[in-house]
This record gives sequence, structure tokens and C-alpha cells, in this order.
Amino acid sequence: MNFPVGTIIYFTPFYFPNGKSAPKNKYFIVLHNDGDQWVVATLPSSVDRVPEGVAQDHGCLNLPQAMFHVYIFEPGRPVTTDGWGFPLTTYIYTAWVEAFDKRIFSEVYTVENVDYRIIGRLTKAEYTALIQCALTSGDLKGRYRNVLKKASY
Repeated sequence: MNFPVGTIIYFTPFYFPNGKSAPKNKYFIVLHNDGDQWVVATLPSSVDRVPEGVAQDHGCLNLPQAMFHVYIFEPGRPVTTDGWGFPLTTYIYTAWVEAFDKRIFSEVYTVENVDYRIIGRLTKAEYTALIQCALTSGDLKGRYRNVLKKASY
């Protein structure tokens, strides 16, 4: 599996590498490809953890005083090059950015449109805004910060 940065994939189901969570259907956004071994990505969530009373506009929400950082996708708002938008309000929590082993993906998700579906690719503007949001977050792990500083569309 070698997808361009910004690619949104929908896994049916996604098997969590930590083994602590039950498999479930899950979106996956490629943030960076690191050669043939790793892909740095995030698993968007429809779970709202935004502090109560805070406006939820599309884009980066950075509340450093609360140690809270998230990128928000409004439902139905076109975010891919072909005009697709998430069906629900969707959150990218920067603390959840992780590296995933491409070899395991190739073994587990073998059939496109059965094991996974390519949704589309974020527009360059959306991808850039997401990366910049992650880089301003205090939640982003240092090893990923260095990688994402070099990320390009």
C-alpha cells in the first residue's frame, strides 16, 4: 500500500494495531509516507471531545491553555479533490497521529473495495491546513513533528 499524502481510505473494518480496541469501520488519512516501511497517518473520529461552549468551525481549533488541539471537518463540506465531504462532523485529534507498518497493511487489507475503499485525496489547501494545525499542537509527538515538518503534497 503506497498512497499519496492526503489520501482518505475507509477500512471495513480497521484492525487496531494495539489490539485493545475491537475492529470497526474507520477512516484513515495518510499524512506522510516514510519509504517502504511506514506511513504516518491519523484515524479521524466522530466523537466530540471539544470543550463545552467552544465554537466548532471547520479547520484548526487550538486551545493551548486547555492543552486541546483538534482539526474539525464540517459534515458535507467538500474536502477532497473530487468534492467529497465527511458525512458527520469529524475530528482529527493530533495526539492520535501514529506510524503504521505498511507491510502489515499489505497483508491484512488485500482487496480494494472489499477490505478498504479509497475515498479521495484532500485538496492541497485542506492537507496543508491539517498539517499546519498538527504542527501548532502541543499534543503532537516529537517524532511525528519532525516528519510532518518535511511533509509536502
